[in-house]
Amino acid sequence: MIRPRRRPRRHAVAACLAVLSLGPAVACSPPDPSTSKIVVVFVDVSGSVKDADLYRQAWATITDRLAEGDRVLLGQIGSETFTRFRPAVDRELPVFSLSENRLRFNLDLARIRGEITTAIDRALEAPPSAHTDILNTMLLAQKIFEGDPRRRVLVLLSDMIEDSPAYNFEREAISEAFTERVIADRRDEGRLPDLGGAHVYVAGASARTAERALAVQDFWMAYVTAAGGTLENRHYAPALLAFDE
Repeated sequence: MIRPRRRPRRHAVAACLAVLSLGPAVACSPPDPSTSKIVVVFVDVSGSVKDADLYRQAWATITDRLAEGDRVLLGQIGSETFTRFRPAVDRELPVFSLSENRLRFNLDLARIRGEITTAIDRALEAPPSAHTDILNTMLLAQKIFEGDPRRRVLVLLSDMIEDSPAYNFEREAISEAFTERVIADRRDEGRLPDLGGAHVYVAGASARTAERALAVQDFWMAYVTAAGGTLENRHYAPALLAFDE
């Protein structure tokens, strides 16, 4: 008995052609990593933290904006950030392919998003740190960014009061001259980070007085600029007022 020749299955090809017909913004292959973003978030776990729920709300806003192909990493700001760093989470959201089973993909994506969502609780459960070493935290951010082609985003969930063996922003007279000296010293020591154009956000900024809070803000905005990052005035605040990523 001669069986009729089976016609090739064309649904996959047709689906790809349909996608391509939507225009250049949609493709049948995974997107170029450079079009995605890497979001590095550091949360302050020092004893000065007063409102951890503010950090949880910021984390929820950040993770809601993650898209397929994005990578997110969450770490802590403390006494040993640079020397004993362990991320609470470091995950990449998978990119759907037409050859995959959509149901299985959605289940995997939901599982990964669940791990990301709960990571903030694990980070905040750490014993309170005696110090807040933000300067060296930025050096660590440089190491994480290096070699990753994605667009760089750095978020600091902290009051931004540096309290380390080198500097104590509660006691320092923070002025333009002080800022210039710190930047020059860090550059001479090879400790000024290269943030490589990262967009930087701060949520949780605070101080004893409004005057000191503004002085601290001026310091960090100048420091981030010297480090090759971008920190806009509206992206430095007591809460995450905008996350434009």
